[in-house]
Amino acid sequence: MSTTSTVLVVEQSTPARSERFEIDRHRASVLDTESNRAQVPVYSRFTNAEKRGITALLAFCGVLATMSTTSIFAAIPEIVQEYKTTATIVNMSGAIYLVFMGLSSCIWGPAADIFGRRKSYLCSTILFFAFSLGTALSPTLASFFVCRAFTAAQGTAFLILGSSCISDIYHPTERATSLGWFFAGTMFGPAFGPVIGGIVVTYKSWRIIFWMQTSMSGVAVLLTYFLLQETSHNIRASNLKGQGFTNGVKRIWRWANPVTVFKLYACRNLLFVSGMLYISPGVGYVIGVQIGGRWSDYTVKQWIKKRGYRLPEDRLRSCLLFLGLLLPASMIIYGWMIDKHLGGIPVPVISSHYMMRYSLAGVATALCMPMLNHIGVGWMSTVSASLLLVSTTLVYWTIRSGKSWRDAEAMPVEE
Repeated sequence: MSTTSTVLVVEQSTPARSERFEIDRHRASVLDTESNRAQVPVYSRFTNAEKRGITALLAFCGVLATMSTTSIFAAIPEIVQEYKTTATIVNMSGAIYLVFMGLSSCIWGPAADIFGRRKSYLCSTILFFAFSLGTALSPTLASFFVCRAFTAAQGTAFLILGSSCISDIYHPTERATSLGWFFAGTMFGPAFGPVIGGIVVTYKSWRIIFWMQTSMSGVAVLLTYFLLQETSHNIRASNLKGQGFTNGVKRIWRWANPVTVFKLYACRNLLFVSGMLYISPGVGYVIGVQIGGRWSDYTVKQWIKKRGYRLPEDRLRSCLLFLGLLLPASMIIYGWMIDKHLGGIPVPVISSHYMMRYSLAGVATALCMPMLNHIGVGWMSTVSASLLLVSTTLVYWTIRSGKSWRDAEAMPVEE
């Protein structure tokens, strides 16, 4: 118990970044036992059943946020016909949706820190419900665009606060499974949204998609109100007592100022690390299809020499090494590296991630169809490949300059 008390005292201080990193490493090693985890009050406030219930609710809201992005795809021809517009214009609603998801992260991240997770989550679910209803009832294309944009602004809260709530209630050595269920919910939407939308528009009006979204968000409002408890370890608004109205407003503005999130982009390695998460599988696919094809042909030829004739199954032999050894080994190494180094993710970092991710996705969505129409698939693929080469250059720059960036980040800063 004394060890835990020491750690809690350390957390109240404000050391330099390099010192905080060492403290986090020490804390992780000290608390990484079953007995010590039980002694940490912030992670023992909820029963296991309550934690699972909260995780299920967060995953459900994750489905809402992401399914709203893709369920409209199958309904584009019907929307074009009803509003007497073009597919390119309707596709712009998807781009606007993604851009607003990115920009709203500057609001929901700080709001959750100031007013707490529960109030922010409840507010976002109510607004998501209201604007989903507005989308279903939209009489004009302009109102459709506006309601879609404001629906998106609430959807980001589900993604940001979902990760934050799970980090609040689970110890760093326990939260990976819960995060897995939450991210499964967020992946369900993109995967099955178009399918659900396609089934709906086959038999009913496209508006049924948004009536269904309204119903689901109404359920989310009720579940959030009755089931979601406050998970935040420290609500900043509690520090405003006795500050007075003027000083209180100034402090809230300083905490919620979206410029704080943009300052994170001054950390150059933040952008490149995020990009590398997408670069690694992309580069792997590009290289893999080249090497894999040649390796498959080589394997078949070797067995022809060995046996004297070819069997169709010989080509399958080429994948045994990769499928049976390299892939499982890579997955195990990757998973345990994350498991052992998984720690708390500050809300501003999560916010900046989603802002960058969805802002760029929105721009790409808006440009995709016009570019395809003007330059064709071949040149569009060439542009995409060029962007991959640019990203590769940035990765190489990160490799060369990473140490100097880390040294700069480790320098003491004023809190």
